[in-house]
Amino acid sequence: MAMDWHNLLADDDWGGIGQIVFIVILLILSGLGSLFSKIKEKEKAARERRPPQRESSDAAPEEEMVAALRQAEQEQAQAVAAARRAAAQQAAAQQTARAQRPAASAPRPRIRKRTAPESSQRRIAQATQAPARPDAAAGAAGRIDLSGADEARRAIIYSEILGAPKALRGGPEPWER
Repeated sequence: MAMDWHNLLADDDWGGIGQIVFIVILLILSGLGSLFSKIKEKEKAARERRPPQRESSDAAPEEEMVAALRQAEQEQAQAVAAARRAAAQQAAAQQTARAQRPAASAPRPRIRKRTAPESSQRRIAQATQAPARPDAAAGAAGRIDLSGADEARRAIIYSEILGAPKALRGGPEPWER
């Protein structure tokens, strides 16, 4: 008589042993699951620690680009260094040329800037000393003929244009004296 295992489990012949075997099988499966998960975690940690390996076909163009960029940076640094050396040589040559030049006889005197009252007084003096004849006024450079109203108006306009600004004028105006 062959006994089917389904019938064996269905019968209560096994008693508490069937429950113990079932619990042991569940524990073994749970242990195997946790063992597999720990192995996967270790592999993942190992992959994170080491850099990912690239395929040789992808790595070659990137390495070429990096090498080309480094070479370009070196060339640029060499060009800058050459330009600096050339500038230093040129400056040294200019200094030696200045040292070899004969000394100047005397420094040039500085030109004294005229202040507003002096310049306006000179213009007024030139305008009052102008001759009354138009032909003589045309011959004298820088003199203004004040014989007519148009010439006086022109002289006032020129003095405003060429004179110091109103804010920088010192003292009273010439017509207020």
